[in-house]
Amino acid sequence: MKDREIGLHAGAIMLRNQDGDRLAEVPMTWKRVPFLSSMPDRVVLGKRPVRVFLRCPDTTVELTDILSSPAGTHATIRSPHEIVVALDEEASGTINGMIEVATTADKLPPLRIPVVRYSPKTPPAGPKTATR
Repeated sequence: MKDREIGLHAGAIMLRNQDGDRLAEVPMTWKRVPFLSSMPDRVVLGKRPVRVFLRCPDTTVELTDILSSPAGTHATIRSPHEIVVALDEEASGTINGMIEVATTADKLPPLRIPVVRYSPKTPPAGPKTATR
């Protein structure tokens, strides 16, 4: 747990006896995140809106304003710790961008939330006709 790199880590906690012999070992994983982050880490957009939550060790930090969002998306602050992200009617088939949200965290840049959509635009299916 001494590794300070951001991301997913794996390790183990070992219990040893007086002679240093291993008695038990418990595997563990943990994820080190920046002071301001979101859950989920990346928003994958589909037909339904996605709820995104602020993750911060300081519970007094709150979301205050949506600064920007990719074309075709709409982000709304629902509570001091929650954002709802949805597609606009004119959303393109592929979206790959960031939502920037201002927070009350002093001297820190805005929270940046990656947003993606990988869906080719296909014309609506017409009536099915039987062929022989």
